[in-house]
Amino acid sequence: MANIHELGKYELQNPLDLGGVQLPEVSLESADLAYYRLEKATLADASLIGINFKEANLRGANLRFADLSKATLTGADLTEADLSGADLTGAYLRRCILTNANLTNTITVDAVWDDAKMDGMIK
Repeated sequence: MANIHELGKYELQNPLDLGGVQLPEVSLESADLAYYRLEKATLADASLIGINFKEANLRGANLRFADLSKATLTGADLTEADLSGADLTGAYLRRCILTNANLTNTITVDAVWDDAKMDGMIK
């Protein structure tokens, strides 16, 4: 089995379900986690620079103070996710769902938000 820190090196036929996984301070820079299920996962203080979370399920995930700069979150479901203090500099959030997500003190310089759903989002 792959080390959790090497997940991005593997291409999987089906989305991996990592719901509820606890990975605070993990480094997954440039990993490809498109279509992964990470519902209620803890990735607080993680280094996720350039990560691909396209269409990923991150509902209720804890991404507090995570570095998501240049991340691809196109179509990702971040409903009720906690992104407070996270760095989204240059991130792509096209068509992502941020319903009731917490973006308090989040850095969003040059982030792309086209067609994102932001109902009830906390800023």
